[in-house]
Amino acid sequence: MKFLHIADVHLGCNRYGLAESERDFWYAWSDFLMKYAVGERVDFVLIAGDFLHKQDISPETANYAYVGLSYLKNNGIPVVVVEGNHDRRKPDARTSWLKTLANWGLIHLLEPTVKEENGRYFVTYEEWNREEKCGGYIDIGNARIFGSTWYGNTINQNFPLLLEALEKSYRPDAFNILAIHTDIEGYEKGHIPGLSRSLLGKARKLIDYVAIGHPHKYYSIDNWIFCPGSLEITNIADYKEERGGFLVEVNEDKTFQVTHLKDYKHRPFERLELKISDCATPEQVLELLERFLDEQNIKDKHSQIRPIVELTLTGFLRFAGSSLESSKIRKMVQEKTNAYHVRFRNNAIPEKGEEIIAEQNLSRADLERRIVRSLVLRDSRYKKDEQMIEDITSAIIGSKQMALNEEEPEKIFNFIASKVLRDV
Repeated sequence: MKFLHIADVHLGCNRYGLAESERDFWYAWSDFLMKYAVGERVDFVLIAGDFLHKQDISPETANYAYVGLSYLKNNGIPVVVVEGNHDRRKPDARTSWLKTLANWGLIHLLEPTVKEENGRYFVTYEEWNREEKCGGYIDIGNARIFGSTWYGNTINQNFPLLLEALEKSYRPDAFNILAIHTDIEGYEKGHIPGLSRSLLGKARKLIDYVAIGHPHKYYSIDNWIFCPGSLEITNIADYKEERGGFLVEVNEDKTFQVTHLKDYKHRPFERLELKISDCATPEQVLELLERFLDEQNIKDKHSQIRPIVELTLTGFLRFAGSSLESSKIRKMVQEKTNAYHVRFRNNAIPEKGEEIIAEQNLSRADLERRIVRSLVLRDSRYKKDEQMIEDITSAIIGSKQMALNEEEPEKIFNFIASKVLRDV
């Protein structure tokens, strides 16, 4: 038995508002399917959450989803999906795109059932119903695949309920798979606590393979927990992370081999940093930048697919920042790298900031923390509460970084709440 485990396809991601963004995510997914799903003749494809980037997808993305899933169906390859934080049903909605795709017979959307009895809530796993097109687990070949829903920061409160349901529904003679969209403790991609490793470990006697989605980087733990990473980059902050999908080959004795697949079409990224402390004029910055870009040789490196390039200036400004023309810098970067899109950040510190840092031996991060802390101290409510001052300072700096990394608003809100709301 062979199957593909992928996650975080993010069809419909309009990365940086660029015209080609939705197509980029389609190219990555479709190329991966052709090479490794049909090419390897797998028994099924498992998508561990965030198949779609959002609920309000465009007609273009709906067409991509339909064409790709139909391609697999026509080749006799079933697709098993669990929801993620991006494609989950909205609280006020009667249905979702994932449910619609399941009703069309294109995917098997696996969700545990929540029931109430004598005032107690519990979870059950119902077998996939082909008529109603719903269920919590499905048997394909010698695999029994269990699904889940998106639990966010309540995962550790809800997992014991899943564990209780798994104990009643796992199949001893099958290769049991649990697909779940969550961070794992010690491998969190943000500031929300992940699923406890010790708590998840209680399922080891029941589950042969834990299929993770949500973190956009590849990792595996103890040859049991597997996270493939996203197929495409949703944010340049992830550009260095290894990503792709898993081809899993299962033997009759339930031993298995996992291969991480990375060779498929995707948009390249380059993140450049240039220190300009020795430049006394804007013209010298442009001269230094030109030499720097020539050394990078990005145009030849990415001759087939044009890259997205981010340039960040660091160091100290020896002149007025307003005299540095960002349009000229962007134009030079585009011409020298043949970039599809250029992102530019000027993080250089004015000379006055250099004096403060030199005087007190502060790093840029230390200086930022000091300034933010002084602003918090202006609020008389917190002057006598040192812990609250530290918590608010951390919340401001952390949320700023999350916003720069274009994290989801919900995640930023949860992070701020975890820092400043006590007894919650």
